[in-house]
Amino acid sequence: MNNQENKEQSQEIAVENNNSGKILKTVFSIIVALIFISYISYQIYKTNYSPVKTETALEYVGYDAIDVQLFTVRDESYIENSAVGSVFPLVTDGKRVANGDDVALVFIDEAAAITYKQIQDITEDIERYKVIENNKSAYSIDINTLDTDINNKLIDCLDAITNGNFDEFSTYTDSLSERVTSRQIAVGETVDFSAKIAQLEEKLNNLKALQKSYSKITAPSSGYYISSVDGYEKTIDYNSLLNLTVQQVDDAINSKPADTGSNVMGKLVSRFAWFFVCTLPNEQAADLVTGDKLTVRLPYAEAVNISVTIEKIIYSDSDRCVLVLRNSYMNDTLAKLRIEQGQLVLNEYTGFKISANAVRVNEAGEKGVYVLSGNKVVFKKIDVIFSTQAYVVVAENTESSGYLKLYDNVIVSGKDLYDGKVIDN
Repeated sequence: MNNQENKEQSQEIAVENNNSGKILKTVFSIIVALIFISYISYQIYKTNYSPVKTETALEYVGYDAIDVQLFTVRDESYIENSAVGSVFPLVTDGKRVANGDDVALVFIDEAAAITYKQIQDITEDIERYKVIENNKSAYSIDINTLDTDINNKLIDCLDAITNGNFDEFSTYTDSLSERVTSRQIAVGETVDFSAKIAQLEEKLNNLKALQKSYSKITAPSSGYYISSVDGYEKTIDYNSLLNLTVQQVDDAINSKPADTGSNVMGKLVSRFAWFFVCTLPNEQAADLVTGDKLTVRLPYAEAVNISVTIEKIIYSDSDRCVLVLRNSYMNDTLAKLRIEQGQLVLNEYTGFKISANAVRVNEAGEKGVYVLSGNKVVFKKIDVIFSTQAYVVVAENTESSGYLKLYDNVIVSGKDLYDGKVIDN
């Protein structure tokens, strides 16, 4: 009996010892894991931590501007015709036409108009390929001249996009394609357009078989053609621009478009000059003078920057005035403008935009910032040209040493900074 009891006690002690061992192993594993996690966390912290916070000095263009709502006024008249159907413009919006010029065609339906457009596009492609094919020998001359021409056409394309001249962009891309092909021929590449021309001519003949009759719309007088109407053409009388009141401008901006009728097929702008009108507080107009040139920014329109001249500032008994702005250039983008949210740019400044809290004054009384060069703090001088509570714009100084430069890492926060201090991560 005693032997049996001793055996059971021994088994219980062994179980307890085994459980204790497992607990110790678990605790040890947890401790090792915590140490490992702490080490990894420290390394991550050490890698990402910096005792200073920096921002990069980048080029910035800022504006001192007045926010306004603008109404566009042109000397517009409707082009009316009794034809019914789908209208296909023959002239780009904003292009000048003479009295009697064909400006549009009216097809019985949209499918007929699309067929006509395809015929025109394919005809132009065939003519372009034929010109290149017939002048292959002329392309064996100067490669450098062709390269220069290609670069210039690329710049023309970019300028057209930047300025919102999308009708010109299409022309430039066609010309660019021709120059690139010409270069391929000039360097000895075999370019045979005969199969392509034959394919296009077959397609052209098939489309011509589907072509339907159409009516022509002609210009009733000379002017700038615009294919669409918006119902605001008669809202402000062009001949009464210089006598507008604040209320008339406000009413125009807040008005709804008029019904133009189904017989209107576009419009003509008879006179060269067109205008923006807007209202603004008298104090904001105090520094403006008739004849001054301004830039109108339209951030929500295709035409971003438009140069205008102040035609007249109309004051009244109220605390607001009417500003009449003149422009004498027209293209398809400007032809679409009517009621726009914009800005009158009084001044434009270019420089580096940096946080206001980065600006310091050294012992010599020089205004500047600390920059991080490698791991060393360096003081660089700045010339502030514009400032707000949040940021400043500083001029780029490339002629003198010791000034802030493009892509410098400007320190915006850090402790105990001084010129020459070494930052230890």
